[in-house]
Amino acid sequence: MLSASFICWPCDPMGVNPYQPPDAQPPRRVRRLRVFLAALLVIYLTSYAGLSRHGFAKSDAIGLTGLWFFTPEDGTGWRRLHYTCVVLFLPLIAIDNLIGTGRPPVNEPIWDLD
Repeated sequence: MLSASFICWPCDPMGVNPYQPPDAQPPRRVRRLRVFLAALLVIYLTSYAGLSRHGFAKSDAIGLTGLWFFTPEDGTGWRRLHYTCVVLFLPLIAIDNLIGTGRPPVNEPIWDLD
């Protein structure tokens, strides 16, 4: 059986440790981790917002109703970049479509019609 000395601030599900004063600050590494995760979230959200709205503008110029993150080019580099963005931002694409401000991503164009 574990003794009470093994209870620590980050491990307690309620966030309350009876062995610490109520005004105690979380450890420095926990604060740094929170700041790092918050920065990653901000970068993730702003990069989606910028890329998707830029893609909407490009799609409107072409007359397309979907979303290309980048202007299509016939090559594997564009495919990798576009589909990586689709997979990476899939949760935000779903939320954007759910609230009615987004568009579904589209596949690459058919390059050879001959």
